Amino acid sequence: MRIMMITGGDVARAPDRESTCSPHRHPGLDPGSRFFSSPHGKAGLRIKSGVTKGRMAAAKMTGILAFLALAAPAVQAVPSSPANPVQLRIGYKAAATNVCAAPDAKTPPGMAALAKHLAGRLQTSVQLCPFADANDAAAAIAAGKVDFANLTAAAWPAAKGKGRPILTVRPDGKLPRTLIYAIAKKSAGKLDPAAIAQRRVIAIRQDVVSYDAARAAITTRGGGALTANPTPLAGSFAAAIGALAAGKADVALVPANEWKAGCLADKTICPPYQIAWQGRPVADNAWVLRAGLPDELHYRLIGIFLALHLENAQAYAAAADGVKGAFEPAETAALDGEPGK
Repeated sequence: MRIMMITGGDVARAPDRESTCSPHRHPGLDPGSRFFSSPHGKAGLRIKSGVTKGRMAAAKMTGILAFLALAAPAVQAVPSSPANPVQLRIGYKAAATNVCAAPDAKTPPGMAALAKHLAGRLQTSVQLCPFADANDAAAAIAAGKVDFANLTAAAWPAAKGKGRPILTVRPDGKLPRTLIYAIAKKSAGKLDPAAIAQRRVIAIRQDVVSYDAARAAITTRGGGALTANPTPLAGSFAAAIGALAAGKADVALVPANEWKAGCLADKTICPPYQIAWQGRPVADNAWVLRAGLPDELHYRLIGIFLALHLENAQAYAAAADGVKGAFEPAETAALDGEPGK
């Protein structure tokens, strides 16, 4: 039986699978006492009202010892789980390159904090592998010499097929990587960004998501021609669909959540149209996990990194290259394109 504590890193969006149990307060104990339940039963104490303080203390101690006895085998078993490699090798940029090794006194403090944090959460050995740049780290992932590294979009092609992006930073106050739908009549068929950029395109409104992120989703994926002219604005979702219906536009760029909300609000408006393409702006960089490692490790890393800015600021700063914000899950194609276009 595995008994784990749920922390801020365990979120519903991308669960950190090490957390299989949930905390409960036992009504017979003081507010500081916490016991845990699992799918196999509850660990706790039933204390009748009227017992003496001495008996309560003894009962509490018995419960604590019982909990520790149950928890100890689970902790010992974690390193042998298929989700935990014998070691996790992390690539990072450093002035002096060397072989992979455990953190030492010469390791940058932020990377040492990240290695310690991951080692504690994954219950496995973490080694740090310094590289001159992201290109060298990408080559190392492709060669199977590194398991996890922060790669730029420019370096990504060298590792493509040998790993996959799993995390990007959502920066505070900068362009969000919102999912954008390119909506067109069903007769138009499927379109790619290059083809979309050659059509009459309309956006809903002038804001960072509906306009800036929507255009970036196209321009960074091969539709650079869209930057030649400003994109006309419809003013509302219904007006954008109306422009398609009237033949005044060929493609409407719509944030995914707005398309879904608009179609639910009026079930007659969307049937003649299709999502001809969908995507997000290309990420500047993303943490890439080497192919062939267990899926469970993939999801546990996501869960840990999503809360990293809350749990370990020093480790977050190193992992995010100093960019303020928070990590979010990345799609497989996060680095496929040219960011900044």
